[in-house]
Amino acid sequence: MLRKEFAKIITGLFNAYNPLATSTFTDCPVGAWYTTYVGSLQNEGLANGMGDGTYGAGLNISRQDAATMFSRALVKYQAVALQMMQQQQKSYHHLQMQRQ
Repeated sequence: MLRKEFAKIITGLFNAYNPLATSTFTDCPVGAWYTTYVGSLQNEGLANGMGDGTYGAGLNISRQDAATMFSRALVKYQAVALQMMQQQQKSYHHLQMQRQ
């Protein structure tokens, strides 16, 4: 999977997509389909790029980089994730009580 494709997935998964986002990475030109996704990650502090001013948009994403972005998103949005998990647990518990 390419890094630009992962940017689209992670922003959608965590509802972090901003259609007006821009990016300062030199390989994310204005008008490219992925730039707003990469810009969303950059603006949210989820992606730092390759260290040379690029995002590496056309490169395959490494497991390490995917895990890093994913874990940053979990930390940043954990309150939302925890609320969803708690609601699911309450629903499950409620169903179990009804079955007894």
